[in-house]
Amino acid sequence: MKSIRLIIQVFTFLYCTILFSQNPSPATPARLSSFSFEGNLAANSMMRGRDILQEVLNIGNKNLTLEDIKGNPYLIEKFEIGLLKYTDSTEIGKLPMRYNAYNDEIEVDYQDGAKLLSKSIPISVIVNNKEFRILDYMDNSSTKKGFFIEKLRNTNCSLYVRYEKTLKLPEEAKTSFHKSESPKFIEKKHYYIQFGNQTPIRLKLKKSKILQHFKLHQKKLKEFCGEKKLDLKNENDLIILINYYNSLQ
Repeated sequence: MKSIRLIIQVFTFLYCTILFSQNPSPATPARLSSFSFEGNLAANSMMRGRDILQEVLNIGNKNLTLEDIKGNPYLIEKFEIGLLKYTDSTEIGKLPMRYNAYNDEIEVDYQDGAKLLSKSIPISVIVNNKEFRILDYMDNSSTKKGFFIEKLRNTNCSLYVRYEKTLKLPEEAKTSFHKSESPKFIEKKHYYIQFGNQTPIRLKLKKSKILQHFKLHQKKLKEFCGEKKLDLKNENDLIILINYYNSLQ
């Protein structure tokens, strides 16, 4: 089985190399000729995101459109030039990108239209001074892949943020004393810590809950929080705590 798997991998590599050499991209360095944007960007156009959203809007025969909704599904609304690179820091190229937090997708403006960046390839994206990494995480007891923004990366403990946008459907006024509510996007921000290469853990921003995740040096960390008067609901203080933990390893 191993030999068959190896043959398939070699064939796939050669195929991508030939495909890319026939369709080079000016945004991609020549030294990475084995990488094919056509082969690795999802084939879907960005209309897929709008179609998925429209299915939600049609629930209950609301017949809403995107124009009826306050806000938008994007963390980064307009396409901005971003850097694509492998997780080993080898640069791939620069292209216009934006992050759709509703569908958890990075859209890339490439050649004949916007494409969706595949989560199956080992890459990271830097756009609008934010570095997105693809990580596995637990969601309702099932493992999924998602885009996380790196806040602190260390071989011992890292900190990431995952943005989420949900759609609140319109609500009719219950009485004449109430106002009807328009549909709107609601943004949520979740923090995750990752020990080594383990699956990231979503944090409840309460000191006692956060310290429970640190199996080592718990007493020192608790004392450190008191000495420095850290508020672990604050991102900067959370980073200070994790940096201190990493210094103890």
